[in-house]
Amino acid sequence: MYKYLVGIVLLLPLIGIIMVERGAFAASVGIFGYANGAGIAYAVYASVVVLVAWISNGQKPRLSQLSVNEEKHSDFKLKIFGVNLLLVNAAFLLIFLFGFGAINVWTGIIGKGEFRVGLGIFGAFPNLMTKFVLPAFLAYATSLYLKSSKSRRLQWLMVANFTLLFIIGASWGFKTTGFVVLLPALMIIYWKISIMSLLKLSFAFVAVVLMFFYIFDAGVQAYADVGTFLFTRVTVIQGDVAWYVWDKYITGQDLPNYWPTLLAAFGGNILTVFGLSRSDFYNWIYYHYDLLITYVAKVPLDQIENGHSVTATPFAEGLVAGGVWGIIFFSVIAGLIVGRLHSYIRRSLAYGHHIRAAVAATYFCFYVFSWLNGGAVVQLFHISLWIALFITLCAFKGMLLVGKKPKTRVPYLPVARSV
Repeated sequence: MYKYLVGIVLLLPLIGIIMVERGAFAASVGIFGYANGAGIAYAVYASVVVLVAWISNGQKPRLSQLSVNEEKHSDFKLKIFGVNLLLVNAAFLLIFLFGFGAINVWTGIIGKGEFRVGLGIFGAFPNLMTKFVLPAFLAYATSLYLKSSKSRRLQWLMVANFTLLFIIGASWGFKTTGFVVLLPALMIIYWKISIMSLLKLSFAFVAVVLMFFYIFDAGVQAYADVGTFLFTRVTVIQGDVAWYVWDKYITGQDLPNYWPTLLAAFGGNILTVFGLSRSDFYNWIYYHYDLLITYVAKVPLDQIENGHSVTATPFAEGLVAGGVWGIIFFSVIAGLIVGRLHSYIRRSLAYGHHIRAAVAATYFCFYVFSWLNGGAVVQLFHISLWIALFITLCAFKGMLLVGKKPKTRVPYLPVARSV
């Protein structure tokens, strides 16, 4: 499934760029498109990413038969961790719904954007729980489940945890969040996925998006053809900014200085040390790539300040950073990250390093995939990421300390060896 996710995030913008080159309306920048060679340039970028990822993927571990001892050990660990996770998910859901007010998003009292902005500084906690801690916990439980006996009790325990986390994600009010929070766990379950299973998952994803479109967006967005709108959303609107930035580049128009945006990796508080302030929003955007690329796309400052953003991909980020050489650099970096991370997760799963696999899968789904989709390389090493990793690992220690320990120690037997 990992490879298909990478393929999707590379292919959909390409389809969008081709559509814009054929005259589709580029909604992000407010103009009709025309041919300018962006499709060929992006195709080369995507091809380099895939080639470098394939070369850097490393050796494939050879699996040996699962031992009875490890199966029993996984059963024991999953029963304890799964129950603890069920309690944590349920407790956080109640806090999120009634403490933070997410129930008002479900009832339509407030919009999803207003709710997110209204969280203020307190939004760090639900964001951390939803976008790292709980998905990593579920991915860990899933990794254990794959090595367990998969008894009926364990199946129901996993279904309950999947359901609660799905509701937590959906409570943000966005069409895809309920599904996205499950991605690290789903990626581990379907590490090797058949075409039929992929089609079923794709159908489930589309059904979820349509369902939440009518729940959260139908009242504020009127579209005669929802299918056309969603298809345009995942294609044209994924590629139109990249098309536009390429057009500015080949016509010799000025692009802003990219390098100050890397300072954002240290956090907004550090930027204030250099005299910057969000109150001076015009200068503030030049130190944040997501804001900067939105401004390049001709979005008014007041809309950017209110949370409007665009999708531009690392292709556009490379152009802003250094033209064609910038595209080459970012495509190679993307390929190395994709290839090495795939190898790391695969080997972690093979050798039973469940926490490593869970954390790496979560990092891919919420950071690497997000970067491949929208750009802003600083998110791959932002200070908030290191804080999230530290808190998640501490939370894992706490979760694993809660519960009974086996009377006798079960020896660890590796289930894979390198070839």
